[in-house]
Amino acid sequence: MTWRISPNVAWTYDEDGVAVATVPDTQVYRLDSSGGIIWDAVAERPGATTDEIVADVAALVHLPADRICEDVISYLRHLESLGIVIARG
Repeated sequence: MTWRISPNVAWTYDEDGVAVATVPDTQVYRLDSSGGIIWDAVAERPGATTDEIVADVAALVHLPADRICEDVISYLRHLESLGIVIARG
C-alpha cells in the first residue's frame, strides 16, 4: 500500500500542529502533534509505502516500528476516511 496527500487539500502549520483544509468545500481538520508527525511522513515522501511511513515515524519518535505500527496504520486509515490522504495498492 502506498500513500499520498490528496490533491484536494491545503495545509498549514502553527503552534498547535497542522491544519488541513479540503478544497473547494473548506472542511478544516486539526491534527495534533502525533497526527502531524504522520502527516509529515506522508507529505515528505509522496507514494511512500506503509512500512516506509511507519519507519519514518518510528525514527522521529525514537520508538521501535513494531510498537507503533498499528497506531500509525489506524491513523492513516482515519486520514483516508476524511479524504485527505489517498491509499493505493
